[in-house]
Amino acid sequence: MKTTILSNRAVISNEPGAANYHSKSAFDFAPRPQSQVAARFFVLALCCLSLGQARAQHHVEYGLNLSLGATYYELYNQGEQPVGPVVHQEIVPGYGQIAGNANVGFGVNKARVELSGTNSSDPLSFDYGFASSRYWDSFQFSDPVLDGTHGFFDATLFVSGSGSAALGGEFLSSPDTEFDAFWHAVINVSVTGVTAADGSSIQSGIYAGEWLKGFSETTLNYFGDPLNTYQQVVTFEFIYGQPILMDTFLQVDVQFDNQTSMVPGTLDAVIDLGNSTYWGGIQRLRDARGNPVTNALYSSSSGVDYRASTIVRPTLQASKIGNQMQLTWTGNFKLESAATPQGSYTALANASSPYLVPPGEAHRFYRLVLGQ
Repeated sequence: MKTTILSNRAVISNEPGAANYHSKSAFDFAPRPQSQVAARFFVLALCCLSLGQARAQHHVEYGLNLSLGATYYELYNQGEQPVGPVVHQEIVPGYGQIAGNANVGFGVNKARVELSGTNSSDPLSFDYGFASSRYWDSFQFSDPVLDGTHGFFDATLFVSGSGSAALGGEFLSSPDTEFDAFWHAVINVSVTGVTAADGSSIQSGIYAGEWLKGFSETTLNYFGDPLNTYQQVVTFEFIYGQPILMDTFLQVDVQFDNQTSMVPGTLDAVIDLGNSTYWGGIQRLRDARGNPVTNALYSSSSGVDYRASTIVRPTLQASKIGNQMQLTWTGNFKLESAATPQGSYTALANASSPYLVPPGEAHRFYRLVLGQ
């Protein structure tokens, strides 16, 4: 029995002096500010960043902004530890519904927004949902020989989730409507004495994607980074013996604008990154010359060891039930099978735990992959 995790790791080789981080602000990839709402989200995010830098300790903030018709909901939790998910739904009978989910843990972000308009006779006008999940922490590497000198490490995120949107009636064909669903996941790192290429004190790894049907357009397309895989590896610079301030966040924004002509139509959209963005672990710790460092001491404010990935490792168990083999597992994973350990593997449609292997089936190998 072979159990593996699909990784599809995207790795870029980074040499000392050529750190591969985005030197722009983490919010340069924010949704196009075509409304005051988008601008308000931008300000909120910037305020959160300033707060995280001031605290320089472990801290979380997560919550929702939901607007449907005349109904508005906003709730954010913040503190040293999360206190449970923020989950909310608003339904306006005969008009539509909006729902959101946000949660956080050190090394894990969750965000989900669902928006639907079901009555073409009373179409959506301008409605939106925003879910945000963010944590701040500080950690450091220390070594008596290296303290005070520069070093490098690589990091990435595994972004798991899915997005779907169905625009019916004139919502898709009208030049006067816009649907925009956006996600971004960001790693920000700041260290006293280290600057990014643009002179900023913040080094950022930025991953983003967008489902967009713009004004004057009649198609809905996805642009951006892939989901359900490790994102591009980013190199960060730091100084041994000094705190490394990090914040990592995931945000989902869904908005529909039909204010110009109020054309009839329906909408059903779900942007679900509630399956989590996971910290991928610190890789290739090295000194200023690029030499591997293996014996540096590590500590963090929260106690979390960011040297390890936070991705849940699944366990696939087999037992015999009568003349059949039963496979069981827990968590949001999908079952795949292949004729050889090397593959290729194929997803088993609608397979869920417990799964009974059909009797008489030829010798097969099974593995679990993160669900979509």
